[in-house]
Amino acid sequence: ALARAEAQALSEMQVAAEMEQVEKARAEAQAEFDAKRRKEEEERAAALAAAEADARAEAEYLRLVARGMELADQWRDLKGAAAVYRQAIELRPEKAVAPFNLAGIAARDGSEPAEIARLYLQAMDGCEPGTPRWAEAGAFAYEQLRRPACAADARPEWWTHRGLQSTSLRL
Repeated sequence: ALARAEAQALSEMQVAAEMEQVEKARAEAQAEFDAKRRKEEEERAAALAAAEADARAEAEYLRLVARGMELADQWRDLKGAAAVYRQAIELRPEKAVAPFNLAGIAARDGSEPAEIARLYLQAMDGCEPGTPRWAEAGAFAYEQLRRPACAADARPEWWTHRGLQSTSLRL
């Protein structure tokens, strides 16, 4: 009877130890699950915040471009328009409209051909290759860069004979 009682006590201790291990594993799994869920929620919140910031920047960019166009209309306030376009470029340098429009103003006010070309090349970079605006920006940049005042300035990668042929085929 004593051996049986000892065996039963040992069995109960083993069951209790196994139950403790199961509970510990469950708690660890729950903690891991909770940590993953918190991380996913933080990533979603960060992505949402980034998307909202991007949308606000895009809206502000469009507002600035519209204001620049309004100021430049009929050559009303080209200096004001240029300042607004510079703000838009600072906000969204990857976009094409503001540098394209600023290049047009710079060409009208007699700015250096290298600066005008730089703006048209920036506009070109912001356009989908092969589109009419891309081609127009490239043509205007080309016209500025071939001027004697730009002889020492760096040329875009497409400036070679082969590059110009390849570029013109996309038009």
